[in-house]
Amino acid sequence: MIVDWKSVQTFDAVVQDAIAECNTSAQFNLVLAYELPIDVLKSQFVAVHRTQAEKWLSDPPPRELFFSHAQFYRGKRGTDYVLAELERRNMGRRAMLAMLDMDTILDSAHRSVPAFSLVQFAIDGSVLYATAYFRALEVGVFLPSNLTEIAIHCESIHRRFTHIATIRLFILAFRGYYEPDFHCLEKLPIDAHSPGIIGVAVADHQYEKLRTWLSDKRRVESVVQMQGIEEMLTAVKAAAKPYPRAFELGLERAVQSLRAFSELRYQLNEGDRVEEARERFDQDLTDALNALPR
Repeated sequence: MIVDWKSVQTFDAVVQDAIAECNTSAQFNLVLAYELPIDVLKSQFVAVHRTQAEKWLSDPPPRELFFSHAQFYRGKRGTDYVLAELERRNMGRRAMLAMLDMDTILDSAHRSVPAFSLVQFAIDGSVLYATAYFRALEVGVFLPSNLTEIAIHCESIHRRFTHIATIRLFILAFRGYYEPDFHCLEKLPIDAHSPGIIGVAVADHQYEKLRTWLSDKRRVESVVQMQGIEEMLTAVKAAAKPYPRAFELGLERAVQSLRAFSELRYQLNEGDRVEEARERFDQDLTDALNALPR
């Protein structure tokens, strides 16, 4: 196959094209192939998304992430290997960072694993090739962060190989999809707090804080977390100053329907039954929020 490289000046164009491809329905074997100037590494796009991307490049991962990509490719050990391999053989076939192996896949029923699976580099003259494979790729929210991660890796390579003038970026996603409300595998605030923080807020009747935490649970989570909302329900039931009965019952129903949604999505991943379960949780959560005092 001869790759038809599309020449663009910004990463924004890559994201816009990906959204256009996946806007109406998810796409199998989504291909994105672009030629970009090396100055794209200094762009506003990279500056805007750098903080988010650097979390994924942290080893160990920060508290708010379930995991990082760097923890899988062994952090600095992995990136140093890529640079050393490119020094030895610009056109070699081992300058890569792998975020998945078969042991990880076999254990994936019990842990979250990266959708960003592999990125590989080679240098041909003044061209840096960066090829990435994703087992799944959300293109509206997650792709900008992923592109910035790749850009940061390219920055490191460019510092060593200053003659590089062009990046040829090739992305293959087994399944690309667009989910504007997608939460990038970060723990929601209600689930990221240390034990006891939610209980204190409940005991002090900090209604607006509780409302904000619960409202965040409406976001589409790739990994459904139960501990925060369950801790809140336990604290509400034990509160010395009682909460409205309608709020307690609504919160209890929301916990039950979120658990049912999580179990169903684990079995089916997607489909009408999963969507119905999600809608049921949204309604139960709305009922609870409506009963929470202001």
